[in-house]
Amino acid sequence: MPQSLRIALIAFVLAGVVGLFGYALIRALKKAESPIGFVLKWIITLLLVVGVYWVCQRVFKTGAGGFLDGAALAFVVVITALIAAAIIFVMWGASIGQ
Repeated sequence: MPQSLRIALIAFVLAGVVGLFGYALIRALKKAESPIGFVLKWIITLLLVVGVYWVCQRVFKTGAGGFLDGAALAFVVVITALIAAAIIFVMWGASIGQ
């Protein structure tokens, strides 16, 4: 496949995904009982996801040979993800259960 066609296809798919995501977000925002609370939940969720990603990157960049090695690195990542998942569960549980 030519490079220009590949770039055009990727741009087209990306525009479609962003459009669908934007449409779903606006529709959900209009249906929300408290739009400010809804936006705040999403902001906190995105911050938690970025935070877990950042912790994972920092942990695995330390490399082997330090105090944390192998299974200990995996344990730190799993515990971080579980804490974030618990916070997200408490925050979104009532909305998902409706």
